[in-house]
Amino acid sequence: MAFTLKNTFENYRWVTEKNIFVTGFTWLAEEYISGELFIKAISENSASFESFKIFAGQLNGQFAIVVFNETDTWAVCSHTWSYPLFYRFDNNNVYFSDNPKKLLSDKKEKETLSFSKLYFLAFGVTPGNTTLKKGIFQVQPGEILRLGQNNTESFKIFTSAVQNKTTEKAEIKETDLHHILLNVFEKQYKCLKDKQVLLPLTRGYDSRLLGCLLKEFGHRNVICATWGRHQNSEQETARKVAGQLGYDHIFVDYSQEVPNGFSHTKEFESFIGYSGHFSSMPFLQDYFAIRTLKNKKIIDNQTVALPGHPGDFLRGSHLDSKMADNDTSYMISKIIDAFGSSFPLRTEQEKRIREHISQTFFSQKDESLWSNYENWDYEERQCKFIGNSTLVFPFFGLEFLMPLFDLKILRFFQKVPFKQKLGAKLYNHTLETFFFKKHRVNFDLKSSENDGVKLNPLKNKLLKTIPHTIKKWYYPVEDPIFYHEITSELKASEKKFSYKHPLKPHRYNSYIIQWYLQYIEKLKIPLEK
Repeated sequence: MAFTLKNTFENYRWVTEKNIFVTGFTWLAEEYISGELFIKAISENSASFESFKIFAGQLNGQFAIVVFNETDTWAVCSHTWSYPLFYRFDNNNVYFSDNPKKLLSDKKEKETLSFSKLYFLAFGVTPGNTTLKKGIFQVQPGEILRLGQNNTESFKIFTSAVQNKTTEKAEIKETDLHHILLNVFEKQYKCLKDKQVLLPLTRGYDSRLLGCLLKEFGHRNVICATWGRHQNSEQETARKVAGQLGYDHIFVDYSQEVPNGFSHTKEFESFIGYSGHFSSMPFLQDYFAIRTLKNKKIIDNQTVALPGHPGDFLRGSHLDSKMADNDTSYMISKIIDAFGSSFPLRTEQEKRIREHISQTFFSQKDESLWSNYENWDYEERQCKFIGNSTLVFPFFGLEFLMPLFDLKILRFFQKVPFKQKLGAKLYNHTLETFFFKKHRVNFDLKSSENDGVKLNPLKNKLLKTIPHTIKKWYYPVEDPIFYHEITSELKASEKKFSYKHPLKPHRYNSYIIQWYLQYIEKLKIPLEK
């Protein structure tokens, strides 16, 4: 098989030398490397695929790498999936790109209701290495690929699942978590010195922690920003936290900053392609805020954004006590309920999705089921959905850093027993004791439930039968993001598009997902079978 490269690396800032292409950065032996130094390190470790695989397994950062050889091609995406990468086979060639639109085939095949499309309607991401386009594939989070003449090999840098059937592990001390957070931030802070930091601040724990760490390390040039509907529940607390830490706070009011007709602008169309890439729902929550801050010159291309991902995953915010019973059916129901878009699936459609999740994530007998649940959460949600939202920063020319996504922190939390994750006990109490109290921001804290939120199967069944108008009355639809108006604009932008109401009226993402599917189908390229 020949390996051909067309000039299709265009979305990210790539550095190239001969057959090596790299974007982003990594820590290697605790040293930050990027650009030419990154290229040099790759070159020195590319004598064979085995040496490259060992090298890639040591990397800890936000990056994507492609190495083209005469007989095979190697590719790797970091465990954060910060720079999604795509490939296609055609006529004994393989093509890579960071923009999958460049990989589209001109074959006029009939579009079909594929499983990838069904899964996308349910979760806003495509499963595994698939995309919504036939023959185009994605490199998965933390995956090392070797595409050879006769076969494809895949390896993982990191997997969230832990090979431990029992829920009983040695209890972790709060001082240990405090130490690892300081240790990791000290390393990453070297990238922030003398730079302006944009801290997206809410009333939650993760962004508040990052604010405390910036204060602890003496950083002064910090802009804290909150956005959404005027007087939403996040605004006042975020303002008080920023003030207590000594930082400026800005609120971006979406009632003023979401322009009428935004869906027809070239900038928005470019963002949809950049952040949706035929595999993830374009995340619109942050788009208008970063656009406003950049246009008003409050931030610039030297600013480093510091989002708090994947804090909710670390602390175990979606776990409940029933999950310790190792009931696979319950686990999958919990995934659909907690992370799904609430799109009204038919019985046979939900069955197909459940079978896929069971076979892909719950067939490993040497792992506890709640660990399998977390592995789904990590790969399919935290990387492809939540983490994918950070593409808004490079789209507007900003760097971004995710300290809580450091491999040292992820591996630390693999050792945390179920009982300490339940109700976010270890995470929340450590932050409250060692950071929030110290910096006097231990107020307006969201209370965590000791037992987690369990499923109510009867309630979920009733949701499928109750008319949408009644459910809208029953559900107090809180919309702090301004999603009602944003999705209304999207739905009005194309009169021929049709929509199904989500089972839960406040799941506005379902409308964005349905809009995006119909939007890309206008390209008249076949969906994957």
